[in-house]
Amino acid sequence: MLMACGARLDIVPVAGLYLKDKIMMNIEKQRAAAQKLCTEAGIAVLPYGNAWWLLGDNVNRVVGELAGLLLSDLHRHQQPAPREAARV
Repeated sequence: MLMACGARLDIVPVAGLYLKDKIMMNIEKQRAAAQKLCTEAGIAVLPYGNAWWLLGDNVNRVVGELAGLLLSDLHRHQQPAPREAARV
């Protein structure tokens, strides 16, 4: 529950919506942006219980939340491609 000066912020209307609803809308927008980012990077985003499974080229990770995911996060999760064995 969100509190400020003893008042519950989730029941205070802000521009016709309750603050809790506005925060949830923002999180949903951030999730949609993260899904678009993953799609553009060739990474599938699959629901995995209460988390998300990111699966693509050299990426195989489960994350708890998509909101706020950045391109640099995706690069950090990429595993280096296996090297081919040197021929003799």
